Amino acid sequence: MKSIKCNNSNSKAVTFFPNGGRADQIMVFATQDGEYWFSIGKFYKSEKSAKRAAVKTMLKYGYTFDAQEMESLTIV
Repeated sequence: MKSIKCNNSNSKAVTFFPNGGRADQIMVFATQDGEYWFSIGKFYKSEKSAKRAAVKTMLKYGYTFDAQEMESLTIV
């Protein structure tokens, strides 16, 4: 399980969770103050698609991430 905070909010983040440790079933959760806020999609088959979904979904709510930090984040 790996988390990354939004760069324009101290309380919002996303958490990537490989289902059963599987790299082809990555779940993504938005969190607020370290607590579950909502799910982003269902499962993602790659780190790239999970990260892309997290960035795109959180942007709809006005939250952004440091691109370099997101790029270097390893989930599995």
